[in-house]
Order: sequence, then structure tokens, then C-alpha cells
Amino acid sequence: MSAETSTTLKSVRLDGRLYYAVGATIRVFDGIKDSLFTTLTGYTINQLGVFDGRLYATTTISTTGTVFEIDDAGRVRQIGAVLPSNFLPQAICLHQNDLFVTCFKAATLSTVYRIRLVYALKNIRPL
Repeated sequence: MSAETSTTLKSVRLDGRLYYAVGATIRVFDGIKDSLFTTLTGYTINQLGVFDGRLYATTTISTTGTVFEIDDAGRVRQIGAVLPSNFLPQAICLHQNDLFVTCFKAATLSTVYRIRLVYALKNIRPL
């Protein structure tokens, strides 16, 4: 397997299934069969992450980066604005309903962007 970003394998587990990405395609393996989950045409997937039962993907197209949320039916929704030119998103993490994205411009230049997530929280109990 090549060391290029477009062909490296990324994978996460969600609800007992293995989701993995190669290039612009996300596939799912449920333990019995492997099938196409969704395709982000024109994008290269850099990282997959699962937070609070949701699947997220950091992507690049040309010199810009974007973060997507993918629901359980494979529908894709862009989260936040397009990241600044030449800052390519890599690692993602969730902390207190904020999604943090590490972006690299060069070997010595990086930054972290925060994307506020607004959605109904699970398991809320009245006081």
C-alpha cells in the first residue's frame, strides 16, 4: 500500500460495524459482508472519527479542507466552514460538544480549529 494520503487506510468502529475509507470511498463491514457506505466525490478522506454515536470525516479537495458528518444512512453534511487554504485537516476529537480539528500547513506550521456542534444531546433526563 502506498504512503500517499489518498490510498492510506482509515477505520473506525460504530455499532458493531467497521467503517473504513480509501481515497473518497467509505465502506462498511458488518462481520459478514462488505458494502459501499458512501462516496465523497472529489474529496480525499484524511481521518475518520466516531464521537457520540456519529461518524465524522476530515477531507481535502485541492488545497482546502472540510469536515463532514455522516449519518447512519450514508447521508453527508458539511460541518462548519471550509478550512483556510493550504491548512489540511488531520486529527479530530470531540470535547464538550466542540469538534477540534488539527490542521497542518507545513512540517513546522499547524493550528487547531474548533467547530461548535449543535444537536440534541442523547439521554437527557429531566431534573
